[in-house]
This record gives sequence, structure tokens and C-alpha cells, in this order.
Amino acid sequence: MATPAAFIFDMDGVLVDTIDLHYRAWKQVADAAGMPFTPEDMDRMRGHHRRDYLRYIVQERELSADEVRHYFAVKDAALDDDLNHMSTADILPGVVALLDEAQAAGIRLAVASSSTKAEMILRSTGLYERFGAVADGYTVARLKPAPDIFVWAAGALHTPLEGAVVFEDSAAGVEAAQVGGMFAVGLGSPDLVGAADLVLPDLSGATLDVIVQAFAAR
Repeated sequence: MATPAAFIFDMDGVLVDTIDLHYRAWKQVADAAGMPFTPEDMDRMRGHHRRDYLRYIVQERELSADEVRHYFAVKDAALDDDLNHMSTADILPGVVALLDEAQAAGIRLAVASSSTKAEMILRSTGLYERFGAVADGYTVARLKPAPDIFVWAAGALHTPLEGAVVFEDSAAGVEAAQVGGMFAVGLGSPDLVGAADLVLPDLSGATLDVIVQAFAAR
């Protein structure tokens, strides 16, 4: 049976429970801009870079560099206090068990997140040291749905792309993984991640055997 060489994880909504925090922060940006932003909008934009969020919120409006900096400052101020208080309690169910299984099996581990706060969040939750590589919103120029961040993570782990499994909760992330030739595990609603090679509700109860069997059968 073919066994994956590496697991590459998105972070927000996959490893840690931060989606509501990000939604509240982007809602404050939208309110400051006088624009609507709903939970459905948040689902649509999952996995994208902050520049894409801001473009989506302001729609066709042209922003000056000062305005962009202002809106990012609003977002960061709304988010940072919450993130600084994160702990192991914010790790999502099933994550630690799967990481333990993967490490015991010799599978290399990485994080590939569009978040510019990835390292801070991983350190706050005690997950940082588990990963051989961490890519964030500053690592590559083209972010999801381009495959670059996953390609970078696989390279940092010295793993061929076809040997990597990517765990994602966004349509953009699933697309990025598949464009890069990697096996995509979609977590959450099939409406968002139904194009993935394997769709699971979350990582709770997602054993290594289930993932390896699906990977081998593709």
C-alpha cells in the first residue's frame, strides 16, 4: 500500500478554532468601510489572503495605500487580543491524535496557512514544534488557490508533491492542493470542499488508516 510521505495542514479551521475570531475581525473592517459582510461571505473567502478579503469587502472601490493600511490595522487590532489568549484548549478535536499517529509512522508534517499570524497561533497553542516547516501569508507571492504555498511546504519537507496529503477546509485550498498534484482531504461541508479527494466532517475520529487507505486507492 502506498503511504503518504508528508501531511500538510491549513491552520484556521483545520488545526485550531479561529474562524469565528477572524469573522468578527473582518466584520469590523466591513463596518468601518460601510459594507456588508456575512458568515456566508466568510465561508466563501476561507483560505484567501487578507488582500483578497479586503478587495472582496470593498468590491469595486479603489483604496489608497493609507486606506489599505488603516483597514488592516482595524483587522489586526480586533484580532490580536483574542489570538494572544489562545491555548491548547483552542486545538480542534482529533488534531493531536492524528499528529501523534502521523509522527509515529514517520510522516513529515508542515503547516501551509494564508494567515500572517500562523507562527503566533501555533506557538500559543503549543503546536509549533510538531511541524518540520511552517509557511504563512508572507512565504510566497501567490497564495491559494495558486498551489505555491503547498509546493513550498512540500519542498521544505523534501517530499515529492505526489507524496503529500493536504488538509483543507476551503474550496480555494482544495483547488490549490489539486492543482499542485497533491492529495486533498477536505474538512467540513461538501458545499465548500466537495471537490476534495476525501471529504470528512473534521479531524475528529479521522484515523491515519482511513487517510492512508484513501490515498492508496486514488
